[in-house]
Amino acid sequence: MTTQSELMVQKELTAVEKYATAKGFQVAVVDTLTFVVKNLPSKNGEKYALHVHCEDYPNKPPIFRWCAPETFELESPKDTPKGGGGFFHGCGTPCAPWNRNSYKQFHSKAPHGDWNMEGWQTNSKIGQCTTIPRMIVKMCTELQSERYIGRAA
Repeated sequence: MTTQSELMVQKELTAVEKYATAKGFQVAVVDTLTFVVKNLPSKNGEKYALHVHCEDYPNKPPIFRWCAPETFELESPKDTPKGGGGFFHGCGTPCAPWNRNSYKQFHSKAPHGDWNMEGWQTNSKIGQCTTIPRMIVKMCTELQSERYIGRAA
């Protein structure tokens, strides 16, 4: 039986795939709740990949993790962008209320013990990122921003 999370991901992934085609990057579906966005361009021409797992979405935010584009190895410094302004966090995870890895209650190295995952969509820092397509657009925007300064390694 298909879950609510699977239905939401399937619906929102269609929009992500259209955006990816228009912007020149790819989406690789891993399973019904997981996909990888590959070849996300940065302002200096470096390419990145994001592993996105959406178990219990939209009740909880997806889990965004930088990964190797071919092997999907997670969070290697050579596959992780760095920068300032809080978004490219030193712990290697995108820092945003729409990333489950930002919550200390989920990930011990997360930057935010002050955020509560319950009701994540109402966090004052959420902006318009309440759907997966908007989250991907934000990731692309950050890689093009002055906050991005290169690879972690």
